[in-house]
Amino acid sequence: MRRTRPIGRLFNDLKEAIRGSAHDYTTGSLGRAVFLLSVPMVLGMVLESVFAVVGYTEAMITIIYAREREH
Repeated sequence: MRRTRPIGRLFNDLKEAIRGSAHDYTTGSLGRAVFLLSVPMVLGMVLESVFAVVGYTEAMITIIYAREREH
C-alpha cells in the first residue's frame, strides 16, 4: 500500500468527491465516507448562496432603476 501524507490524502479525497467516482461506502473509513458524501452537499449550498446574492442584487438594481425612472 502506498503511504501518502495526510494533506495529500485530503486533496486526493477532495478530487474524488468532486469527480463523483463510484465508491463503496460500506467498506473503509467512516470519516472518509462522510467526507466524500458531504463535499457535493457543501458545494451545492455555496452555489445556492451565490445565486441568492446575485438574485437579490439584481432585484435591488431593478427596484432602484424603476424608482429613478419615475422621477
